[in-house]
Amino acid sequence: MHAAKLALAGIFCTTSAFAGGIDRSGQLINPLFRDGTYAEVTYGYSQPDMTGTDLITGGSTNNVAHGFDSPSFGFKTDITDQVSFSILGAEDYGADIRYTTDPRTSALGGTKAITNGYTITFLGRYKFNENFSVHGGLKVNRQDGQITLDGLAYGPLAGYNVQLDDDIGFGGVIGAAYERKEIGLRVALTYNSKIRHEFDTNETQNGMPLGPQSTTTTDMPQSVNLDFQTGVAPDWLVFGTIRWAEFSEFLVEPVVFERLTGVGLVELEDVVTYTLGVAHQFNENWAASVAYIYEEPGERLISPLSPYTGWQAVQLGARYSIQQWELSAIFRYSMPGNAVAGVGSPTRTPRAEFDDNRVVTGAFRVAYNF
Repeated sequence: MHAAKLALAGIFCTTSAFAGGIDRSGQLINPLFRDGTYAEVTYGYSQPDMTGTDLITGGSTNNVAHGFDSPSFGFKTDITDQVSFSILGAEDYGADIRYTTDPRTSALGGTKAITNGYTITFLGRYKFNENFSVHGGLKVNRQDGQITLDGLAYGPLAGYNVQLDDDIGFGGVIGAAYERKEIGLRVALTYNSKIRHEFDTNETQNGMPLGPQSTTTTDMPQSVNLDFQTGVAPDWLVFGTIRWAEFSEFLVEPVVFERLTGVGLVELEDVVTYTLGVAHQFNENWAASVAYIYEEPGERLISPLSPYTGWQAVQLGARYSIQQWELSAIFRYSMPGNAVAGVGSPTRTPRAEFDDNRVVTGAFRVAYNF
């Protein structure tokens, strides 16, 4: 089988896991480039083991990162020979960090950061010819969140909680692609704009309100994806992605907390994530892939709400095709970068150390070519 057929068959079945601290999807748009009418449903689950050492007591922090699922879907159809439309759904941003030790006898016990949401993306594509095309559309993101600071490390701030109520925000997507189907080549550049949220906000400490309800303005980060794939030999394909995301602009600054401390609650760094892989078609039914993923580490002294910096992973994928159906699965083993969780401003004081942690991810996709 020619590599072009492998390229168009969608062997890659990926989820971002937790890049940049809250990124769970990578904002991929692969269904937009499928031929004809196509639909897919994916379910992924990630189980982190992120355990550290409490630097006040010397004990364990227990596992602070909880497991999460990542359901997504995609649909694409042609309107004319040149115009096509796609709708995608995924949990672009999410986090579930919880320090479960006793706040009275540990540095960070009771501290947590939880955010949930889902994004629907509406995309259109216009093909100038067989090689060049442009794409763009609208993103609709629903998001909420809550953050609690607790434990001995926070002193008089211990017991602080902020609740960010559901909000819907809008953003845009624009990009372009170059293809040569006879060799399985595609290079696509896609820009995702920031999405602004204005959350109704309630701040409390140990259950007591800290002033009236307020509004917290937060931008989900803008990003740029450069995706590529090309056949390198019959039945062989090389693929990869370079993704930049501006997480430094993801700021959570509730009114009362900022007035009390002079700083915001969440501080992340911009990240660049690289993926490089190879896929092979064994016969008409079976194909497999292997990929390496790397995210650059930043400062090692970081917030307890995102207790790692950078990560790397190895991912294995397989796909079985029969008639119009495709069944794909991946297994990913991720290694978050070592980090020290610190508290305080302008200089953080180390309170917990995280080393040699891991995340195991599995995902399964069912797709149908109409």
